[in-house]
Amino acid sequence: MDKIIKEGKKRKERWIVVRKDKKMIIMLLETIEYERTYYK
Repeated sequence: MDKIIKEGKKRKERWIVVRKDKKMIIMLLETIEYERTYYK
């Protein structure tokens, strides 16, 4: 989904990618990892 938004024509007209962060949440039974893209 991020790739679709990042390469979208409408997004490129108004927004630029500022940074992309990876986050990790470690819990008792599992670890969750996700990425977040920031636009300006």
